[in-house]
Amino acid sequence: MIELRRVFRNILSVGLIMIFLLSTNGCNTTSVPERRISYNSCNFIYRKKDFHECLSQANAGDAHAAFGIAKIYEKGKYFSSRGSDESLSVERDRKTAFHWYKVSADLGYEKALRTVFYSYCYGRYGPENRVKAESYLIKASNMGHEWAMLLLAHRSEKSDPEKVMNLYLQLASMDNCHAQGRLAELYLEGKIVPKDPCKAYFWALLARVGWPSRKCPIDGLLFATNNYDPSYSVKDKSEATLDPEYIEVVQDAASKWKKGQTEPDLPTVQTEPEKKPFLAKIIPPDSIKVSKLKNKEKPLEWIPADIDLSMQLKTVLTPSQIFELINPSVWTVISASTAKNLKAMNNISIASAVAISENKLLTNYHIIEKKPYVLIKHGEEIVGVVIYAGDKQRDQCILLSKGIKLKPVKGFRKYNQLSVGDTVYSVGSPQGLENSLGQGLVSGKRELGEQKIIQTTAPISQGSSGGGLFDRAGNLIGITTFKIIDSEGLNFAISIEDFSQ
Repeated sequence: MIELRRVFRNILSVGLIMIFLLSTNGCNTTSVPERRISYNSCNFIYRKKDFHECLSQANAGDAHAAFGIAKIYEKGKYFSSRGSDESLSVERDRKTAFHWYKVSADLGYEKALRTVFYSYCYGRYGPENRVKAESYLIKASNMGHEWAMLLLAHRSEKSDPEKVMNLYLQLASMDNCHAQGRLAELYLEGKIVPKDPCKAYFWALLARVGWPSRKCPIDGLLFATNNYDPSYSVKDKSEATLDPEYIEVVQDAASKWKKGQTEPDLPTVQTEPEKKPFLAKIIPPDSIKVSKLKNKEKPLEWIPADIDLSMQLKTVLTPSQIFELINPSVWTVISASTAKNLKAMNNISIASAVAISENKLLTNYHIIEKKPYVLIKHGEEIVGVVIYAGDKQRDQCILLSKGIKLKPVKGFRKYNQLSVGDTVYSVGSPQGLENSLGQGLVSGKRELGEQKIIQTTAPISQGSSGGGLFDRAGNLIGITTFKIIDSEGLNFAISIEDFSQ
């Protein structure tokens, strides 16, 4: 026994000696921080050399490095001398920090996008700027960051139901339990979409999976739905309205559903009558073959509109004269996800479009996203159209009419010819009220990347998306696209020349 202990001590001593030799002679000690700075990509900066290397990466367009530099300037940091390095003191400078946060955000770094958005919302690093906050929120949402998509959906519930449903359905497909729970509530309430107890029950079942230990990415969200139980009463209420055979069908669909899949086709259960926009009462004529409205011949891509921007009306008109001039060119758009829904006017989206030729109309992409079966309506006339071109990122779409000769607008006016304070008029179908005229001013000219945006006080409401913004002579200057929620007079239109590029 004593001999075995002696052998064990000798082995341990040799092992310790080998570890010491390897750590001193066999390894290059200067390689550790070099490996740290490259492996962690500026997460941990301890030396002056590391700081300058990270700064160089940030200047070269590294979004992660720019975010790391921003954090150092936000708090300030002292780098003590190590080896041949001299010490360096970086003073706290919130202005410089915000500069680097914006650089990182503009490069698409998620944490920086969230930081910049909240700063512009609440004035963390400078004055509040809700327009810029909205632009960063939209950028983050378009990049697929769930926190931004959730927040944008929540803030759009009162103004843009089609956008709301698109966002929540995308998130639900990503297995976000908060979006699944909110969808269950919306289908049960029937305020944004028609009541659908089967879909309410389906999404409530999925939202309940793993609750309450299940975690969903909503870091930093500040709206009421971030801590609620998404299955709160929805499952029981929707289940109470369904017959046993429907319950079995929905439960089977929920058990087969996998992340990445879309909302399944479920039985439609009759519910009590609801108040709908008057357009929902319109029945398309049987002559319209809605099953063929979706253009399946080629994938959707952007094709610039052929617009003669030199055509410009000069005579100033009264509001009534303007409406008389442009009214024939503005159509109401009705879109749905299936031919069956479009035919029955069930779960439809209502928006607007502007004719710029005898067979083409301009509108917004979000109107037809996941709802590619489209009709246009003007008065008693209802016509089927196909989607000719679309750009999701810029929210631009062109519809093609093959069944009627359209009356296009007669003039256009470029973005650089507009001035803040110019009188403008919006024409669309807010709440389904076909071709309503609104008056306002150009309150700002904004540029989001390469896109030119007109800010206006002219009213833009639900159903006005895709409508026209006109000047005092009746020239089309933009396509109305979105508004900032809970803010008066913050409405926006995409400049007309963006559709020709």
